[in-house]
Amino acid sequence: MINYQYLVDHQEIVVSKSHTHNKDTLLALAASVAAKKDEYSSIGVDVEFEGRKIDPATHRFFIGSKELALGFSPLEIWCIKEACYKSLWPLFHEKNPKTKIVLSNIVIEKDKFSCLKDQISFEGEFSVERRNCEAYREIVAIAWINS
Repeated sequence: MINYQYLVDHQEIVVSKSHTHNKDTLLALAASVAAKKDEYSSIGVDVEFEGRKIDPATHRFFIGSKELALGFSPLEIWCIKEACYKSLWPLFHEKNPKTKIVLSNIVIEKDKFSCLKDQISFEGEFSVERRNCEAYREIVAIAWINS
C-alpha cells in the first residue's frame, strides 16, 4: 500500500484495512474496504470486538459531549473515529505532511463527520453496525469522503 490509501499497482482504487484480536479467546478479526478513486477521495474502516473495554478516563481524549448524546456507545465512537481517521489522514498528509490529526479533532454527527486542522478541512460520511457472529459480536465502521 502507498500512503495507507492506494494499492501499489492500482492507484485508481482507494483502500483501507483494520484488524483486532481478543487475548482471552484468541480470536482475531480483519476487515478491508476498497473503492474507485473517481467516486471516493478516501475511505477508512475499523473493526472491534464488541466486548472491548475502553478506560473511561480516556473518553475525554476522543469523545465530545455532543457525541455522547448521539446514542453511540464509547466503543462505537472509538470505532467510528478510527475509520474516519483512516479516511482523513492520507488527505491531510497530501495537503501538508506536517499536519497531525488526532481523534479529538474529528467531530461526528448522526452519520457525518468533519475535521478542521491547520486551516485544512474535510467532511465525510460514515456507517457503523454491530454484527452477531456465532462465536463473537463485532462492531464495524466505514468512513468515506466523496470525490
